[in-house]
Amino acid sequence: QAMASANKPTGVAAASRSGLEFGSLAVTRKNPPPDQPPLVAPIYATSVFCPRDFEDAAKVQTGEGFLYSRWENPTTNLVADSIAELEGAAGGALMYASGMTAISSCLLTFLCKGDHVVAPDMCYSACMSFFTEMCPRIGVDVTLVKPCDIDAYRKAIKPNTVLLYGETMTNPTVEMLDL
Repeated sequence: QAMASANKPTGVAAASRSGLEFGSLAVTRKNPPPDQPPLVAPIYATSVFCPRDFEDAAKVQTGEGFLYSRWENPTTNLVADSIAELEGAAGGALMYASGMTAISSCLLTFLCKGDHVVAPDMCYSACMSFFTEMCPRIGVDVTLVKPCDIDAYRKAIKPNTVLLYGETMTNPTVEMLDL
């Protein structure tokens, strides 16, 4: 057990008075007092947030506040806002957990059945799978070209081409696409 202070019970005594089991009390801590704000923004390493009351819970449903970190989190919002400010992106920025999540989200946002994409025949393996397996399933035609052959990109363009995809340093061959 931890040493008891003059005013607060600790250890098993604190757990029994709070109604929580000792293990729950050990991992359920309060935030720092608001009169002592941190110098830098804290990292929110939590999966869920607890609304204070029904009104807070209702606000989450309208896009205010936080509920689940996979949807939105103060830490990722701060990073996205900082990147948007640095890049001068008036519309903001989005944060993703992986590069492939960012790539597929972007592509799936803009690609529709009947569209055409020109992509490199040597790229990150998950991207190659996206182009060769996912795109045909959703009715998107893909032409694969040599990654650094700009003329091959030009010749592959069709009237329904909506996207030219390239990696500025190809994976795994590390060729440089001259943009």
